Amino acid sequence: MRRMQRVLEDDKSLAPKDYFERFEDVPVPSQRDVRSACANDKCLFTTNMSPFPRPEDIEFTKEFIPNLHHLDALYEDGGFDLPQKHYWNTHSFHMAVDMDPQTCWNTHKSPRAGDYFGLAIVGDITVRQLTVFSSQELKRPDKMFNVFVKENGVKWVECNVSSSRKAPVSRNAVLNLSCPGVTSIKAIKVSFQEDQKEPFELCGLALDRFFV
Repeated sequence: MRRMQRVLEDDKSLAPKDYFERFEDVPVPSQRDVRSACANDKCLFTTNMSPFPRPEDIEFTKEFIPNLHHLDALYEDGGFDLPQKHYWNTHSFHMAVDMDPQTCWNTHKSPRAGDYFGLAIVGDITVRQLTVFSSQELKRPDKMFNVFVKENGVKWVECNVSSSRKAPVSRNAVLNLSCPGVTSIKAIKVSFQEDQKEPFELCGLALDRFFV
């Protein structure tokens, strides 16, 4: 490693040699959103949100990260805004789908508009109602979330969403779904309509009587 580092540092040309073979398997990293298996082994929990920085967000240059020791120090000192160690014991991905509404996954960072979470189903199911369980009070969830479902193939269909509860504030968002042309689904995606002011906690999901 030291020899390679010296060689790379000594190469001052405008087009330095690339010593690495670069290729990516599909799906590419930005599309790899499966985070955990559901406790009932009947679905997978998916989300584009992760506490880890994306590779393109780390600028590996001599000015920003001059060596590997400096990179290690950034991780240790919180330079990448990583969660504390206890996060993985109390708020990891699988706690969103462990069939226990008292345990919750925490996004660590505030979700942005378009960020999503959802389920990929083993087989297919019919869904008319979605319940989002959270530890936080949810105001007007029908104005907070957009819901998409996938019946076959890769095309997402946006559902019409309405709230079925009368209370203006609740920790459980019960949403009635009307998805044009869809009879059964293989996947569901719940996305945020707007940037959120704080991290979101998801404690479980229910699709009609299918609960995780």
